[in-house]
Amino acid sequence: MVLPLVLGLGSCYLPDGFKSEIRLGRNGDFSILYLGDLTYGPLHEELVAGKLSPEEAKKKIQVVHDDLKRDGAFKQITHKGGARFNVRYEFQGRLGESRLVTFVRRNAPILSLKSDIKNNTIVVDGTTLRRNDAQRALTSGLTVSGEFRLITDGDVVSQNASEVRLHEGYRVYIWKIENAFSPAPRFVMKRGA
Repeated sequence: MVLPLVLGLGSCYLPDGFKSEIRLGRNGDFSILYLGDLTYGPLHEELVAGKLSPEEAKKKIQVVHDDLKRDGAFKQITHKGGARFNVRYEFQGRLGESRLVTFVRRNAPILSLKSDIKNNTIVVDGTTLRRNDAQRALTSGLTVSGEFRLITDGDVVSQNASEVRLHEGYRVYIWKIENAFSPAPRFVMKRGA
């Protein structure tokens, strides 16, 4: 999905070369698809700094692979070198009154979907790097780019998409992520029946 974590490279997965899509019904039904790369920031920093022997690096790469694999929504995980993995992630469900769904993890979110009972809305939020962490990522050779789409028939309250299109009665909100400095997606819609 969309953008890296606010806490910096030390605790996050960074998305790159991705196509991601959420289908979101006004009743809270959703499906998430992410196709693209994820780079694990802490491992990338250790590798770039030369802090790991080849054997240590191999073990840590396996730990990251296994961490992703424990989530059954990851349908494909392929190591591409360094701390980078190409993944296919598919998940669907329904946002209940107090449900929160995150991609990749609650402690390392790139994207979250949540029900806001107080305002009777569904909120989709991407997260971003702090400016200095974004610069650090760029300096260390990491890129963050891709396209995120959200397709819905719901009543939208607010959004910051780069583009909005109509397709067969649905609105398609498109965010084009060019780099780690791109604004994080933000989308709010009224929950319906």
